[in-house]
Amino acid sequence: MNLTTEYQFEVTFPVICLFILDAIFPRRVNWGQIDLRYQYKKALQQNYKVLRRIWAEVLMEKAREFRVEYTHLRLENMPASGQKDKLEFIKLMQRWYQQRFHNADPYEPLSRRRAIAATCLSSGHKVQYPPWILHDKEEPSKKPEQILRDTFRVCAKGPINVLADKSGTSEVIGSKNCMDSFVGHVEGDWIMLLDEPGWIFRMIYETREKLVEKQEKYRVVSKQPVAVMQLPSQNAQKIGTKKFGDMVFGYPDGDWVELTDEKGYSGPPRFMDMFPPGGSRAHRVLQNSTKEDYNSMPEFKRLIWFLGSPEHLTM
Repeated sequence: MNLTTEYQFEVTFPVICLFILDAIFPRRVNWGQIDLRYQYKKALQQNYKVLRRIWAEVLMEKAREFRVEYTHLRLENMPASGQKDKLEFIKLMQRWYQQRFHNADPYEPLSRRRAIAATCLSSGHKVQYPPWILHDKEEPSKKPEQILRDTFRVCAKGPINVLADKSGTSEVIGSKNCMDSFVGHVEGDWIMLLDEPGWIFRMIYETREKLVEKQEKYRVVSKQPVAVMQLPSQNAQKIGTKKFGDMVFGYPDGDWVELTDEKGYSGPPRFMDMFPPGGSRAHRVLQNSTKEDYNSMPEFKRLIWFLGSPEHLTM
């Protein structure tokens, strides 16, 4: 942050505390409830209210730095406290953070603020940071070495926004509704649309709840014909079969795959069980054959790929 006046510090105080808490408890703060319109007294009161709730949830009063035997400073007194007490409180927050960040997930402030803005915008809440809260409006563009065309489907209950750029503060140029399909390329937590302009944020950062799901490609590896069912149940009506070597496309749902065509169209409901009926779950009848970009593979997948295993695409 680039705080230069007492006023900026006063109106941003609860947000500063929330940023520090967010670095250790990344899924606690619901940033959609935070009001960054610093010129309004009601916004400041709302931010203090959210801060007090999270403070109680994570038992901050029991942390060594804030126990009554070590400090007289109390969060509930901060709105009416003077500048000196607020500065001392932030110093305690800093000490609290320094004792814990080694065991927390890696935290990069500018990247996190971009993610906050993108997540809030995906649910219709635009974040406008004050000038003194440093942030990057856009992530530096990286041209992927290989564009993988994948098909996706919206699984969020409500519509999700299509943004003009890979930034949570960019212009909304469209939307996708539940069950809509589209073609795109994954870049981190974003999907670049390939057959139309725009970007989509693919999950809610705080809860990691998926907003879209990726269509997978499967190969039938059972020597026996595999049934295609009308519903995801072995007691449902059988409407077809697939034989060894057949390729199918679909969206995984537990042990079942909801079948689609290659372009993502589902048509009448069709399902296949990944495992043989009544058999061991150790043996599959469907094996994932989706291609994956080497550069985005986890390290263990890269090792298997490097060793030449044909299983590297199916793990």
